[in-house]
Amino acid sequence: MSTDCTNKQTIKPSLINRWILDPGSNTHVTNTRAYGWKKRADGTGEVVKAGNQELAIREWGDVILLINTPTGTEQIELTYVAYVPGFLTNVVGLSRCRSIGIHFDSGRDCLYQRRWNNVISKLQYVGGHWLIDADGMERPDAGPLLAASTHAYKKPSHEPRKPLRLTLEEAHVMWGHAGRQAIGHLPGSVDGLELVDGEQAPKWKDCDTCIQSKLTQLVSRRLPREPATRPFQRTSIDLIQLLERGERCYNGDQYLFHMVDQDSKWHEGSCMPDKTKATLTRVFKRLLAKIERQYNSQVIVIRLDMEAGYVELLEICKNLGIALEPRATEAQNGGIERAGKSIVIRARAVRLHAGLPEEYANECAMTAIYLLNRTPVEAINWSCPYTKVKGVKPSVAHLEVIGARAYVLNEKLLRGAKLESRALIGHLVGFDSTNIFRIWLPTIGRVIRTRDVVFLRDKLCDGQGQYAEKSYIREVAEVLDIENTPDYSNILTDQLSSPEDVNVQQDAHRSENDMEDEIEDPISDTIHVQPRRRTNQQDDSQQQETMRHLRTPEATSESQEVSQLTDQEMDDTGWERGYALAPEGEALNRTSNNARRREEISSQVSEQFILKGKRSRKPVNLGTYLATFATCINPTAPAKLFNEAPKIRFHRDQLPAVPKRWKDLDHHPFGAEFREASRKEIDGFTQRSCFGKTARASEIVDAEILPLMWVFTYKFDEDGYLYKFKARLVVRGDLQQDYGDTYAATLAAKIFRCLIALSAAFDLELYQYDVLNAFLNAELDRLTYHLTATLEKLGLQQVPGVPCLFSNDSLIVFFFVDDIVVAVASKNKDVYRQFDQQLRAAYDVRFLGELKWFLGIRVIRDRSQKKIWLMQDSFIDKVAAKYNITQRSTTYPAVPLADGNIGLSTEEPDNKRTKLYQELVGSLAYIATYTRPDVAQAHSELSRYLQNPGQKHVSAAYHVWKYLIGQKRLAIGAHGDQSSRTIYTGSSLGGAGTEPLFYGASDAAFADDLPTRRSSQGYLFMLYGMPIDWKATLQRSVTKSTTEAELLALSTAASELQAWNRLFKHIRFDLEMIPTIYCDNLQTVGVVTKDEDKLFTRLRHVDVHQHWLRQEVADGRISVQWKPTNLMPADGLTKMLVRQKHVEFLKQLGLRDVNEYLPNAGQDSPDLESLTHWY
Repeated sequence: MSTDCTNKQTIKPSLINRWILDPGSNTHVTNTRAYGWKKRADGTGEVVKAGNQELAIREWGDVILLINTPTGTEQIELTYVAYVPGFLTNVVGLSRCRSIGIHFDSGRDCLYQRRWNNVISKLQYVGGHWLIDADGMERPDAGPLLAASTHAYKKPSHEPRKPLRLTLEEAHVMWGHAGRQAIGHLPGSVDGLELVDGEQAPKWKDCDTCIQSKLTQLVSRRLPREPATRPFQRTSIDLIQLLERGERCYNGDQYLFHMVDQDSKWHEGSCMPDKTKATLTRVFKRLLAKIERQYNSQVIVIRLDMEAGYVELLEICKNLGIALEPRATEAQNGGIERAGKSIVIRARAVRLHAGLPEEYANECAMTAIYLLNRTPVEAINWSCPYTKVKGVKPSVAHLEVIGARAYVLNEKLLRGAKLESRALIGHLVGFDSTNIFRIWLPTIGRVIRTRDVVFLRDKLCDGQGQYAEKSYIREVAEVLDIENTPDYSNILTDQLSSPEDVNVQQDAHRSENDMEDEIEDPISDTIHVQPRRRTNQQDDSQQQETMRHLRTPEATSESQEVSQLTDQEMDDTGWERGYALAPEGEALNRTSNNARRREEISSQVSEQFILKGKRSRKPVNLGTYLATFATCINPTAPAKLFNEAPKIRFHRDQLPAVPKRWKDLDHHPFGAEFREASRKEIDGFTQRSCFGKTARASEIVDAEILPLMWVFTYKFDEDGYLYKFKARLVVRGDLQQDYGDTYAATLAAKIFRCLIALSAAFDLELYQYDVLNAFLNAELDRLTYHLTATLEKLGLQQVPGVPCLFSNDSLIVFFFVDDIVVAVASKNKDVYRQFDQQLRAAYDVRFLGELKWFLGIRVIRDRSQKKIWLMQDSFIDKVAAKYNITQRSTTYPAVPLADGNIGLSTEEPDNKRTKLYQELVGSLAYIATYTRPDVAQAHSELSRYLQNPGQKHVSAAYHVWKYLIGQKRLAIGAHGDQSSRTIYTGSSLGGAGTEPLFYGASDAAFADDLPTRRSSQGYLFMLYGMPIDWKATLQRSVTKSTTEAELLALSTAASELQAWNRLFKHIRFDLEMIPTIYCDNLQTVGVVTKDEDKLFTRLRHVDVHQHWLRQEVADGRISVQWKPTNLMPADGLTKMLVRQKHVEFLKQLGLRDVNEYLPNAGQDSPDLESLTHWY
């Protein structure tokens, strides 16, 4: 919340007991419990900002005010008012009034509701402020209020911090669950800490977090043969793998390079994305340089194991005269192993207590090192390693509990955004210094460095979507990025590097960020955010080939080095990966300066490198862009892309937005191409005599005149690459008087999947046609024209209930508007050829060959194995590019949603946020109903909050799309190579078994919807291994037991089964079996199959379903069988599954990665950066 206009200089003392109308405040604030105060709730740590000060909200409540109205004085009630003792005045937040239609007129000094003449309050203008309270109102004495205000505001930041007052148990938690003895020695080892009387620090066996993190701890205390006599005389190094093999942290890190000093027990660490020779060499050299220059010491002995990649380190040590232990043995490196275990245990305790996701293991590890260096150690007489190395006690007054909720001051708001929250809400994940904190913002997926932050220790991380519990706290959707810093050549040279080492360092340059000195900026208040950047989709060789093709001048060495940053060095929000070694014993300096060559611009400050005056920027290399324009937009050949295949292929996320109107073509990069497409459209009208001249008088009398408009669009191939520009002249039908419903019959997606499965099983040929200018194929008398009549003349019959499906003994034809697909067996090729000739004679159609793309679905076929797969990777890429969620990272979510029941929003309505959420969920509906049943339940959950979604709902929608991006290569497939009509399915949870070629499954989750207590239900039908029909939804009525909920779900699935039986009959497909529906509730199965298990209920709607199902089973039309829950394929349609079960769910659905079948397209795509500068 913010109250920007209230500060000590502008509020007169006489107004401290008055009520000011504040257009810059988004909540009501009072400094007294007078005015009929009615308490609602405690403040629970919230704060209000006034100027650059903060005051705590003690309570929330309601007040009664007396206001002047046009008819006299009347009372009004203000609800949810913040009680802030010591605040300089009382504030009526105008944004709270605006939500109910009340607006402010400064010219007339009044408030009006909805209409300007409906005045509801007259205001009093005093000293530059508008007062709303009437003069006849009783007010509290101003004296006590003034006295309270003089002591309420916080002291300036330049004054020393107050000591940190903690109990032993609180210190145990804040120090990452350190040992009991270490906590007891803290007061004498650090500054800024005061331990108060309270409960003793718990033993590790009495603390749940300690048990989980230290249970397997084994300690060895063997002393080395030659103990060290000074810091850094004897050190040990080791590599720690942060996550399981194949997994990465949020920014791509996989390993922790760890060093511990034998004498001081000082820890150093650096997180790395890999353990290649180049990366290890660079990190090791910087570690030695740091010890020599910052700690004024020399390393004499290094103890290390024989880790792969250490060969180069051995050579470096040999050249510098450093002894190695052990040299060529594989003996366990005991000391470093124990030190590494201490880091792992402390990091694990920090993560478990804070509730942080696993992908933040690198942050937890570096925080553990930071805390270990400030924890008393028995081996050095209960002193801290920090004291041993630097000679002074460390200050710990700044420490907070890791994972504590953090409210970060956002000073980058626009001037007009006075009603927006001034706080970014996140969680503490580490420390960069005594006044610089590392904050994770879950809703936007970023880690920032900041000093202007307020912590709530009692609110730890509880997952995404829980960061807008109050209407006055609104998350800021976008954070200002730091501008890219100019790229300088190498400024500082590592003194340890020989000339031949320079190339090694440059090769490893992009694997990890270089070391930065930890320098506190005493004057900067800016929130530092790691910047988002676009990444190239090409490797180096591809980019160089493209540059040669574009005749672009050769790039300088600096620009080439920057351009070679690959996706493997970027995380899912576009940050660079890797960290530097921590200077001065502080935690890893993961600063906000994430420029691609930050090690060259973030080193020690020297006078010769200080630039005075205004900052100058390096000129952009315009040669690339000019060459791109010259190649792609050639005025001498405007129709080039229509007449031949383009030499450069443009991907959909590299293109500018299509023009919205004709005049936009004058400035559009592809204006010439769209004009050529428009010319072809007009030619099509002329050839088909679609228009003619009419006398104007006759038009006005006899017809309704509708305007026309141009619609421009790009056409893409199955890989999302541009192959055609399209222009259509359309009628503004939205302006036409409505004389009745008009619609185009469309083929249901489930029918399309069914026919694809049958095509795989019976090896049918699939051919596709496109009707050219479908809108123009009409000699119209009343704007009606039917393909149905034509197909019937060609000997096909319409399938009842499916308007766009036709069949006979030889062919199956289905279409979607202007796309037609014909399925035919090889033995009926002659019949197909005759049909093809007749279809071409009736329509102007284009033959597209074998079916590869239909309704935005990629069709992949392996004829040799009788397999067909359906996937929508191109659509996922399209949505990801549109909503800027195209992070190139390997740390995508493993499940669509972590938890169901997101809950209703308590935030104020936001039209922009609602529109964004509805678009995200609407796009998700398309893919959830066509090819991805694994996100059907997630879509069902999200679609319940379309009216007033909060930020947590938007975050959940983004989470689902990130899951889809990471799993976009998954496809549903049909397999027709079985000798018998069974398919084989396996399950790691319950063994393997055989399933019928066609079967259904139903499931229900009893009363899982908390607001309504209705049950979720879902059903699934499989044909030849392909899911052809599924649905996840809420039941329409509330049931009273699990059996009733399962019974309703089973009845719904049985009804769908009957529809499938009718379809199979019409297309002449004989199952030769009784179709089966599986249910995982034994009692429900007994209700419909056994007389003795009949359900006795007075609920008519339940009883009807029971008797109908019993009838269908008794007559042999369906079969109901029990299947255990761990083998139930419909289980994931009723609830959110954990990772292990979700992987099993994917197998049950037949979803598999088909990347091996995809073509390697896009090798000649132009540079993304050169295209995005067009618009």
